[in-house]
Amino acid sequence: MQWQDVTEFGHALNAFPITEDNSIVAQWGYDMQEGDDLILRLEIAPANKRGDLAVRFEVADEHEPGCRMRGYFVTNYPNLDAFRLGIARLMNGEGDEAVLTGR
Repeated sequence: MQWQDVTEFGHALNAFPITEDNSIVAQWGYDMQEGDDLILRLEIAPANKRGDLAVRFEVADEHEPGCRMRGYFVTNYPNLDAFRLGIARLMNGEGDEAVLTGR
């Protein structure tokens, strides 16, 4: 994962509204970024007609890629904006983490 990729992902989080046709997807890993080569994947898409957002994720251990977790949670635009700001602070060296919370 390159820092530029994280910065671009942070900028993509400015999208409004996020639609099924234009969901936000970011993934990092090795080679083809499929199967055991995929280390991290995030997808943010509409969850319902009320404006909630579905966050789907897949995370693998870098040293044991077969050890992975997939999940899903619901969040909202204010939480997504706080996550975007957290990424910006992280990339500027002003923070240690960026957290996307559910609603």
